[in-house]
Amino acid sequence: MSKLKSEIPGIKKKTTLQEEARMRAVEHINNNYSNHIQIYTDGAKNHNGSAAAMWCRHHNYAESKKLRDATSIFQAELNGIEMAVQHTDDHSPGSKFVIITDSQAAIVALRNLQRGRVVPIPLIRTYESLEARWTSGIDIILQWCPSHVQVDGNERADRASVLAARVQIIDQHSYMDYKDFYDQIRLKTWEAWKQEYWSMEEGPGGWMRRLKMDINERAWFSEARDLNVRTITRINRILIGHCNNRKFLHLMRVVSDPFCDLCGVAQVQDVLHFFLDCAFTADVLKEHMEEEMAKTYDHYNEEAVMEYLGEGLKDLKRLTRLLEVMEAMDIPI
Repeated sequence: MSKLKSEIPGIKKKTTLQEEARMRAVEHINNNYSNHIQIYTDGAKNHNGSAAAMWCRHHNYAESKKLRDATSIFQAELNGIEMAVQHTDDHSPGSKFVIITDSQAAIVALRNLQRGRVVPIPLIRTYESLEARWTSGIDIILQWCPSHVQVDGNERADRASVLAARVQIIDQHSYMDYKDFYDQIRLKTWEAWKQEYWSMEEGPGGWMRRLKMDINERAWFSEARDLNVRTITRINRILIGHCNNRKFLHLMRVVSDPFCDLCGVAQVQDVLHFFLDCAFTADVLKEHMEEEMAKTYDHYNEEAVMEYLGEGLKDLKRLTRLLEVMEAMDIPI
């Protein structure tokens, strides 16, 4: 739509210097909209919450409202634009308007709407407000302007929105997209799951809880781009205590008993057995751990092994070296 303008000639949002952007923006607005009533808008989202505002140059009038805290910055910008559209009703019939916003994304989203297609929920009210006035013959242009380059009207709208975010009372007529709740839902679900996870004494995740490691939303190997899939898989098996040892093979009914076939002792061959009890592997692994940790274990026990594995998650090279030692001894992983 020609009434939705997301650019100003000569300004590139990320590369144009501030002073040049200010001069080009002011020049463009003065040259193209000197006969228009100029209404600037802005949205704010910070630690105080969310808000939207508009400032009308013709009336030297600012209006703002506190939005619900979960409201996204995109939705806050749309709220500001809608406030400006509604403010056009307070002017004389036949007036021409330019609504100047620093939200390029909002203008692009509105411009990309196609007739006959379902309008995305976040855009419905803003789109319907504009469409109703365009249909009735009101001349409204939506123009992008760079933010924080000292364009007077933009700075006034920005200040109004920031101040409104500090207000305690939320505008009861404010609205938000349901997707704006996703971050809060994700955070609350994550915190509830962590609390439940750490409160469990038995059940799934028991081995990992014994490592006393922090729970991260991303897997430990997400940044380990130099590790191949096979290495990651085998380290994971050690960390979760589920290797292809005799205990596992016995559970899968592949072998007749779970006892260690390396040391010949009638003990269950699980991950801890390799570290603590196996005559074939325990001494070598203990020596390796002491070298890595630069300490001597007076009490070499399950707690020491868990500490070592937990510390390994802070230093992935330590885990890869452990894997190399275990593979060199043909420990089933």
